[in-house]
Amino acid sequence: MPLHDASLGAEMIAWMPRATVVVGLCLVFGVYFLATGNRYPYRDVERQTLTPVGWTLCAVIGIVALAGFFGMDMMLRSMGYR
Repeated sequence: MPLHDASLGAEMIAWMPRATVVVGLCLVFGVYFLATGNRYPYRDVERQTLTPVGWTLCAVIGIVALAGFFGMDMMLRSMGYR
């Protein structure tokens, strides 16, 4: 909605940067489960730790979340919002 509000010329735009983490989490795990069907476990249930696949997923989630944050920030700044 923030981009829609910005395109309508709203004075002030409110958006939640934390939402980029949730969106990144959903995207990465969604693609992971669709592609692998959890064939490669991302956690070790007995030891309650992440596997190397899990750590890789965490790194990808961080990258996607940062890209989403800076992408949204850049788009809003290009429209004149600070």
